[in-house]
Amino acid sequence: MRKPLFLTCNLRFSFFLLAFLLLGCQPAAAVLEEPSPLPTAALAPTATSSSVLRLEEKDGAGSQTLCEEGGTIQILSLDSELLQDVMQFAVYFPPCYRADAAQAYPVIYLLHGQWQNIDLWQSIGLQAAADDLILQQHRRPFLIIMPYEEYYFRSMQNNRFPDAILQELLPWVEENLSACAERDCRAVGGISRGAAWAVRLAFQNPGVFGTLGAHSLPVSQEDLQDLPDWVDAAHEDMLPRIYADVGSSDPAVKDASAFDQVLNALGVAHEWHLYAGRHNEEYWQQHLPDYLSWYTRNWMEE
Repeated sequence: MRKPLFLTCNLRFSFFLLAFLLLGCQPAAAVLEEPSPLPTAALAPTATSSSVLRLEEKDGAGSQTLCEEGGTIQILSLDSELLQDVMQFAVYFPPCYRADAAQAYPVIYLLHGQWQNIDLWQSIGLQAAADDLILQQHRRPFLIIMPYEEYYFRSMQNNRFPDAILQELLPWVEENLSACAERDCRAVGGISRGAAWAVRLAFQNPGVFGTLGAHSLPVSQEDLQDLPDWVDAAHEDMLPRIYADVGSSDPAVKDASAFDQVLNALGVAHEWHLYAGRHNEEYWQQHLPDYLSWYTRNWMEE
C-alpha cells in the first residue's frame, strides 16, 4: 500500500534535513589515511597458492573425492569499451575449482579504495580467510572477483567504472567462469571509495546483488540524499542484505554513521558495527574474516 503523498514528501524532507545536519557542517573533504600504492610491476599476471588443505568434494556423479590444494589468485583482464581501456581484475578460485562443476559457484565482487590497487584484498589476507571458510567452516566454494580501478583519482560523478563492472565484467565472469548468475549468489562490497561504489551498484541496480558490504564508507551527501529514492524504487524483497562498519578513529566515521542513520530512518534492515580502529590495512585485515563470513552466510554446504 503506497504512503499518502503528503506523508512521503514530509518523510523525504526529513531524510534530506537529516543528511544536511549530519554532513552539511563537516569539512568539505577528509584526508583518509590510505596505504601507498604498490609498484606497477605488482600488476603483472600471477598465480599464488595457499598452504595445502583438505576438502571432501562431490563430483558430478555424487561420489566423494579428496581435494588437497588451497585456493589460487590470478590476474586477468578484458577490453572495456566503456572505459576505452583494458580492465584488470584479480580472481580468487576456490580449492579444487572445476570449470565443469555440477553446481555453479557463488560470486563476491570486492572493490578497493582510493590510492590502493588490485593487490589490496590479497595483502590483507583474503586468500587464507576464504580458504578457511570453505575448508573449515563448510561454506560452499565461491569465487571472488576484484576489479582494479586504474583511474581512482577521477570524480565519481559521470564515471563509467561501475557501468563497466555491471555491463562488461559481470557478464564476462558468468560466461567464462563457472559462476552462478542469480541474485542470491551474488555479493558486492568494498573498502573506502570501493564501499561507495558498492553502495551505488547495489542500490541503483536492485535485483542484481543479494548482499552488500560497505567497509569504512566515505559516503557523499549527494548519495545520502538519493538513498530514499533508491530505496523507494526497489521492491522491498529486492533490497540486499547490508553490512556496514567503520573504525571509531577513522576520518570517515561521521559519513558511515550518517549512512547507518539514514537507513534506520528509512526502515531498511542492516547490520551496523562501530569498531575500534583507523582507516588502514591493519583494521581491514582484523575484520576481513567477519566480512567474508557475512557475504557467505547463506552459502552453506548441503
